[in-house]
Amino acid sequence: MRLDEITIQRIATDTKRAFPNTGRENPPSSIAITRIIYDVYQPTNQIRCEASVMSSGTAYTSIIEFLNVDFVDENDTAAQQGVELIGTNTRTYRIAPMSVTVGDALVSCTCEDFRFRFAFYNFQKRCLYGNLPPQYVRRTQTRPPANPTKSIGMCKHLHAVVNTLRREGKVR
Repeated sequence: MRLDEITIQRIATDTKRAFPNTGRENPPSSIAITRIIYDVYQPTNQIRCEASVMSSGTAYTSIIEFLNVDFVDENDTAAQQGVELIGTNTRTYRIAPMSVTVGDALVSCTCEDFRFRFAFYNFQKRCLYGNLPPQYVRRTQTRPPANPTKSIGMCKHLHAVVNTLRREGKVR
């Protein structure tokens, strides 16, 4: 754990603080998570959740990588409290539900809101998953900046993924 740990909860809180009346944290029901795949890196205690998201007829890919995941030994009596997931390697893993309040996380989405509003600042704070897309450059001064507080954040698609993982019992 780093001293400047950036959790899903911190990213969500910073988003709400910077953009309080947008409703990102409560995405509309028109956003559909059509698939989530799990890349599991057990030796380093990491799980990458890659979600296919449909929103207003457009497909996006939203990624959350959880660091510091607790894998449960199947022979342990606590294994009954764990949650099963199937990795991309078709192997079944049992984990303690991933925490949104403890442990670093990396996030990314292919939507323009995330790219232009949050990707650069998430990169600066080391909570961006993947490569940094080109930074948004304003072409006019007649509109406000995309992210005037330079806040880290999550788009509505990432919030929808977290909500789905929570409903499935994979995060707490």
